[in-house]
Amino acid sequence: MLYPNPKPRPSLLSVLLSSPKVYKTVTIVTAVFLSFYLISSFWALEANGPYWQQYNGDAKTSESEGPIDADRRFALIVPCTKPSPNMCKNIFSALALGFPSPIIINWGVNYQDISHWHFGKALPKIIGFVDYLDSVMHPNATASEKLEEDDIVLMVDAFDVWFQLPAQVLLSRYHDINRRANERLRKQWKRTDKPMPMKQTIVAAAEKKCYPDDPELYGVNLKCNIWPESPVRADLYGPETDQNYTFYHHNRPRWVNGGMYIGPAGDMRRMFRRTRQRLEAMVSEAFPVRSEQGMIGQIIGEQEVWRQLQRNGRVKDELEDLVGENLEFHVGLDYGQEISAQTSRTDISEENDIFDADFVNLGDQEDLDLHSEVRGISPGRVNGVPEDLKSVQSPLVEHGKTVGWGEMSLYTDFFLSSVPVMIHFHKFKDRRRLWWDRPWYHGHLRGLVRSALLPRESDEPLATVQFEQGRISLRQVSKRGS
Repeated sequence: MLYPNPKPRPSLLSVLLSSPKVYKTVTIVTAVFLSFYLISSFWALEANGPYWQQYNGDAKTSESEGPIDADRRFALIVPCTKPSPNMCKNIFSALALGFPSPIIINWGVNYQDISHWHFGKALPKIIGFVDYLDSVMHPNATASEKLEEDDIVLMVDAFDVWFQLPAQVLLSRYHDINRRANERLRKQWKRTDKPMPMKQTIVAAAEKKCYPDDPELYGVNLKCNIWPESPVRADLYGPETDQNYTFYHHNRPRWVNGGMYIGPAGDMRRMFRRTRQRLEAMVSEAFPVRSEQGMIGQIIGEQEVWRQLQRNGRVKDELEDLVGENLEFHVGLDYGQEISAQTSRTDISEENDIFDADFVNLGDQEDLDLHSEVRGISPGRVNGVPEDLKSVQSPLVEHGKTVGWGEMSLYTDFFLSSVPVMIHFHKFKDRRRLWWDRPWYHGHLRGLVRSALLPRESDEPLATVQFEQGRISLRQVSKRGS
């Protein structure tokens, strides 16, 4: 499904004035009457449509409190301006693994119409995503497309992402990452005079470098030093872990990467709408905006300032100008790269093709231990198939028998011991071509996609996630109300 920006069309008045004279008067009178009718209809809509209000920064989280037993929709959004074989790899790998049919936004958009200079290629992601959410969350949205506040939206980059694990695993990990993050927030909350005003519902990808880190050049200040410490093991890369920031390989993932965002539609819209407002303000002042990731990164940095104020009742003097409004956006990071693994700053010996991660068969423990040893990891941290994957059936069938995950080639990080849902090749981009024969689905993709696109039973969810608060079943956007 495409959501391109509409091209300019002839105005209604020019069409009317091209009519023969004999019809002109009647046509104009009719048009005026219809215009008054439509305007009055929109007034009524604005007066009676509680879901179509501008967020002011004080909005509550979309995530429900208390026990949950719910059906929600799940939408996969791919911002893409033009066709590419790499986009096809992204989409086909997602479909083969049970993800919903992707919704393409920004098709045909020229990024320079937004940035107004030669940088800023990713900026349309912000504009197009807000436009999409505004459209499908509008009270008048069609039943087949409509999203509610709590429906889950996943947005990934188009040209450098491959999926390798099913939607069921992604959604389960998304909820588990939020659960652990909210436990950390509760432990940090010592005040007894007010309830904790923060929580996490949005998960963004994480990377090892805080980028962009030049406020004067990029016009954004991520406040890199005050971001929360990564909760992954402190000795991830040995005694040199986090000791020298500029030795990026040895940093634990701690800062945002713009390749993946997942969260409730309402919270995502609020965060990206704030980002869009700032982007448009900067462009209107003729500032050369470069980085979509930086715009979101500033939001997260300011959220941390606000959280420190709420916990301690004070912040450093240089941050006081930020504390006059609610800057809580319920966003955190995928620190363990359980959902999205970034390939940048993972090179140990590029000339010998040794990186933090590789494609391996998790059922071959001897080979896993050898990979760990080559990387100087002892004892090895990767021990077979992850627990959350064992209960999920593989979609691969050979000779009438389901192939187990341990027999399939999966991208695995030997330091983080993570088997991510997706791989984000935002560096070493030539691997998108050179490594295409390494994922487990190589040679099987056509058949897997053909099977995935067969009609589903009307009440069959894409995935059902069980967790402490209850159960959530997620369905493709086009299924509800159809």
